[in-house]
Amino acid sequence: SAKNMAVIADVLSYWGEYLLAGVGYADAIYIIIPVHGQLYMMRGAAFSYYEFLHPSRLSDPEWYEMLKKYKIEEKRPKWYQHYIDTEKEEIPVPADPYDSGC
Repeated sequence: SAKNMAVIADVLSYWGEYLLAGVGYADAIYIIIPVHGQLYMMRGAAFSYYEFLHPSRLSDPEWYEMLKKYKIEEKRPKWYQHYIDTEKEEIPVPADPYDSGC
């Protein structure tokens, strides 16, 4: 379902370990785009991505439980961490917010 979009798959096994790749909760994504000649900040959602070695395969329900119970941010690959900001800053609300009507 859209609320529980977490899935995981083993992509490689080697000497008793499995390389797992999965998606978890949605991450917020913010972009700046031009609309009618003005720049606007838009917000949407993007799949979160995780990749890690594990001693066994995980099913989707096991992965979902792992997401709920543990802090797993360290399971994101190093190359991916460059693209995310984990600081919880307040997002400014513009004086004249644009609503696409969607």
